[in-house]
Amino acid sequence: MCSSDLGAVRWAWLAAIGLAVFNMTFLVQGRTGYLSFGALLTLFSMRRFGWRGLLLTAVVLVSGSVVACKVSAVVHSRFLLTWNQIQNQFGPQQQHSDDPRMEFYVNTLHLIARHPWLGTGTGSFETEYDAHIAGRDLLSVSEPHNEFLHLTFQLGVLGGLAWLALLVNHWRLSRTLPEWERAVLQGVVLCIGLGTLFNSLILSVTGGVVWSFLAGVAAGASLEEGSAQTAGSESREQTRPSTAPLARAA
Repeated sequence: MCSSDLGAVRWAWLAAIGLAVFNMTFLVQGRTGYLSFGALLTLFSMRRFGWRGLLLTAVVLVSGSVVACKVSAVVHSRFLLTWNQIQNQFGPQQQHSDDPRMEFYVNTLHLIARHPWLGTGTGSFETEYDAHIAGRDLLSVSEPHNEFLHLTFQLGVLGGLAWLALLVNHWRLSRTLPEWERAVLQGVVLCIGLGTLFNSLILSVTGGVVWSFLAGVAAGASLEEGSAQTAGSESREQTRPSTAPLARAA
């Protein structure tokens, strides 16, 4: 690919990133996107500039957050909602929040403490949660908006640890991949890992499909590289001159 084509591709990617940031800042009311963007920017900076990139990212994210809160009512409202959630759940007077995720997390932890090792079985969350909050003015929910807590509740501690081990295994696999595929897989692991702290992404169809597809595409490079290495070894074995006739002649 010539330099002009590379330049066009870079500008296309920059345009796509700019549209995504605009969408996240002014249109979509989702805080998971803010975390994912910050994580991906940190990953990119550290891969490009090393540990100095961490400081650079911190400056960019802090200053960018301040500016975004000033110019975007959407971002300002989401930051304010987060602060209110923390205050309402852990403040001196516990109150309900418009988005009571902290309440879900605390109640789910109480339920996990009852059956920490084996859990209560798949699909049991809503029934057990409703029984736990019965008689109290609390909101019913079908899942706790946290994949780790959801799996731990259903399958026990080993189930939650198995989920973490899967993420760690994918990260370790990424180190064996070529540059481009490594960046893709590490980005996917970061986004899914952070996203599942505040959502049950794997429970939803979209999150699970996106993760499976992108992780499979990126990790497939290791299989292709392994096949190429195997084919190269077999080719060298076939072209290597045999010493058997010389040995018999001697």
